[in-house]
Amino acid sequence: MAVVRDVLRTPRLLLRPWTEPDAAALAEAIGVYDVARWLGRVPYPYGLAEARDFIEDASRRAGREWLIERDGRLVGGLSVDGELGFWLARHAWGQGVATEACDAAIDAFFGDRAARRIDACYVEGNRRSVGVLQKQGFIPGDALRRIQSAALSQTVTSQVMTLERDRWAARRTFRLKTARLTLRGLSDRDLAAVHGLGSHDDIAAMIAPGVAWTRDAAWRWLWRARFRGRVGFHAAICRWGRVIGLAGVTRAPGADINVTVCIAPHHRRRGFAREARAAVAGDLGRRFAVQDVPRAAGLTTLAAAPTS
Repeated sequence: MAVVRDVLRTPRLLLRPWTEPDAAALAEAIGVYDVARWLGRVPYPYGLAEARDFIEDASRRAGREWLIERDGRLVGGLSVDGELGFWLARHAWGQGVATEACDAAIDAFFGDRAARRIDACYVEGNRRSVGVLQKQGFIPGDALRRIQSAALSQTVTSQVMTLERDRWAARRTFRLKTARLTLRGLSDRDLAAVHGLGSHDDIAAMIAPGVAWTRDAAWRWLWRARFRGRVGFHAAICRWGRVIGLAGVTRAPGADINVTVCIAPHHRRRGFAREARAAVAGDLGRRFAVQDVPRAAGLTTLAAAPTS
């Protein structure tokens, strides 16, 4: 099997190979009943001997098996060895860590391999894992598995889900055209333009309030802002191939979707903000599920300083 990449980085996380010194932290994190109960082959209790055996095996699968680290602390594990699997330490639940780690691993998987699909499965009742897989675009297959849970000492049912390459690619592609503009998903090549826009206080106040806008901060924002097939992204607004602004589609918990637009000042008063906003708002119903369409998308238009 082809290897992806040994090390993956996201704004908050480092995904790296397992090493022998990680055994104590692994035993502590996964040796919690609320964690082990959802992992079929993981016994409970789980101690240093089990952790060392796992790491000895996992160390031979670098690029397919990663430790998830945040601020130098182990927060979970992830693999794409045959299928996608992941787990998080109890203290890391509910913080978007699994989604962020899966974004990186799945993009690396499809980007570095010619694979047509990736499967995943979850033990019935594990709503957190279902939510993460749905955010990645996985859809339920017809297959159910009966597996022996080592932690529960009983047979449990797991649901198989699948993400096809074509579906993954579609969820990474955002492109709209209007009479005068092109709106497209952001990528690494936009770092200079994003850094230039966010260097000005009015833009920074909208896209990254309270953040010192260094080049590294711009990269972190750009990584999070990319289109991944779900609400919570920004698109580049382009005129003749040049980025002249940003359009964001965001939503606070329990709130309607909000469409925000910022335009560089030398392109103001020409209706570009209105044109971009109308294109994005009109696209929401087609691109997202019905429940994600806002009753009335909000609009914020900022006059940004010129990009360099």
